[in-house]
Amino acid sequence: LMALLWTERRVHDFTNMTILAIGAHPDDIELGCGGFIMKAKDSGAKVYGLTMTRGEKGTEKSGARQRELKKAAGFMELDGVSVMEFPDTGLKDAVPQMKDEMEKMIKEIGATLVLTHSQIDIHTDHQAVFEATKVAARNISVLCYEDVSTPREFVPNYFVDIGSYIDDKMRLVSFHRTQNDKNYMDPEVIRGRAAHRGIQGGVQFAEAYRIYKLLQ
Repeated sequence: LMALLWTERRVHDFTNMTILAIGAHPDDIELGCGGFIMKAKDSGAKVYGLTMTRGEKGTEKSGARQRELKKAAGFMELDGVSVMEFPDTGLKDAVPQMKDEMEKMIKEIGATLVLTHSQIDIHTDHQAVFEATKVAARNISVLCYEDVSTPREFVPNYFVDIGSYIDDKMRLVSFHRTQNDKNYMDPEVIRGRAAHRGIQGGVQFAEAYRIYKLLQ
């Protein structure tokens, strides 16, 4: 079953979902699942964001990345967003504490689906977020998105058609101006990845996910 190719139309109606998108740093959610979030919101879902660090290692400008995240959250029309203050690049030592914060938010919002990092991500902060998530979200569905440090060994089996949202995703990512010098923020790189996943999913543009747990 887990080896099957999934598309969202075969699995869920977004309307009744309450989704929690979790990222280690500002911009992780936008890059990994921004298209899914905007599509889900337009379908009537409630969507919340939870970012575990302020991304302080990614810029010398104090508070800049948090401000960028808030602008992006507003553009996605999130129903709520929380930014924790766990240490950037130090999340492997904070897994139990992150798990507690995730559990609190899952219970508070009544989440039915969590979007999070992949367990095979090469970034240690991303790995730590997955480890915390798999325990905190043990009773609900979990999809793992790909991001800039997801290795080629990531094999997606769930594709979300974002053809109507690709331009919005480009604008969404552009809010993170402090990261403009990063190669992975190049609009052509982002669009190219979405096009590649679209071919695999049978659409023009897609975001790719790996099912960790999907409850019907």
